[in-house]
Amino acid sequence: GYVQNEVTRESYIGHVAAGRLATSKGCRLSDDDRVRAAIIERLMCDLEADVPAICAAHGSDTIRLLDSAKGLAMLAEDGIVDIEKGFIRVRPEHRFVVRSVAAAFDSFLDRIVP
Repeated sequence: GYVQNEVTRESYIGHVAAGRLATSKGCRLSDDDRVRAAIIERLMCDLEADVPAICAAHGSDTIRLLDSAKGLAMLAEDGIVDIEKGFIRVRPEHRFVVRSVAAAFDSFLDRIVP
């Protein structure tokens, strides 16, 4: 999962002095979150992700995951990514928009309320 430490110095020090972790909130990851995080990490680090291999390693359904990746087909149509048998590669000349490619796999974006 992910955790956030206490924001203020005083709270942080108080938690540590009391022998507790200095965390204020956290988020437990589901199996789906973990597979999506692995795909996003590979895209951000390598500009490519072998989605079938990542899904196999996590026991996840490749087709379901690719079908749920909003905007991925449009990114391919626009020539930003190449997709072949589930392998996604960001074209080098479009590496500056890799965050938009990764966002296609971020299920938390739908939960953000302005």
